[in-house]
Amino acid sequence: MKVEPVDILSDREAVLLAGELPQLRRLIFGATPGLDPDNSERLVRDVLQMAHGNPQLLYLADKQASTPERLKELIKTTDLVWGAATSDAPGAAEEGYLRALGAWANTVAEALGPAERELLWSLAVSSPSGARPTRPMSLTRCIPR
Repeated sequence: MKVEPVDILSDREAVLLAGELPQLRRLIFGATPGLDPDNSERLVRDVLQMAHGNPQLLYLADKQASTPERLKELIKTTDLVWGAATSDAPGAAEEGYLRALGAWANTVAEALGPAERELLWSLAVSSPSGARPTRPMSLTRCIPR
């Protein structure tokens, strides 16, 4: 098996990926309980805009999409972070992604109970430093040889 990095997705590729993820697919087809089709469509557009083509953020959004209000909160937080990190400087996109991911993690952690939050942060800091991805803007895809 060969591992190949996948960079930022085009708009079309991001829409295709969103359609393959179960919770985002429900949003696309207006099938999320408690959410009318117009709001569902708006939420999908917001998710795609927030992710900036980053497949990892789309996967994270899919995990939160069953709770639309929670997803809206995460999108708002992430948009604020991405907006503050906009720059043409080398490495600015990766920096923006890492900040967005950090904001996402903090927002999710705030919703946890004290014991769960403590466990989350304990696991996060105990992880070996070598376990951090070397290419935060890419998604690793396994391709058979």
